[in-house]
Amino acid sequence: MSDAEEQWSLSTTLTSPAPLFSDEWLASEVWPAAGALISAIKRRDDWLSRVRAARLVVELGSGTGACGLAAAALGASRVMLTDQSSAIPLLLQNARQSRGACAVEVRTLEWRSDWSSLPADDSLPADGSLPADDLGSQFAR
Repeated sequence: MSDAEEQWSLSTTLTSPAPLFSDEWLASEVWPAAGALISAIKRRDDWLSRVRAARLVVELGSGTGACGLAAAALGASRVMLTDQSSAIPLLLQNARQSRGACAVEVRTLEWRSDWSSLPADDSLPADGSLPADDLGSQFAR
């Protein structure tokens, strides 16, 4: 395990039990797609370069924050983890445990909400995005 990988840890333990398939439970799982995206970032120099060069990496629907915290550990300069309000306690816990070299922010962002609630400062928009929807083609190679 590299030094970068050792700089972050995740909790998937909720402060109180949640019903199976509830929003809280869904957000407390580290889904296979998160591991696939993290592996792809580490494996593809062009994706890793984009993470390191970005002024801000935003993870939408962060759940546990696995992808955003991995980006922080892999050299991102600033990371914003976003999810619905029910996921925020676990995200905050994981952000506090993170020992990445960059600032990690946690923000509530509901898919159904008015996105104008996000600050109108230089924190948005992010510089670019990682093509997570292209992961299938990566495994087909």
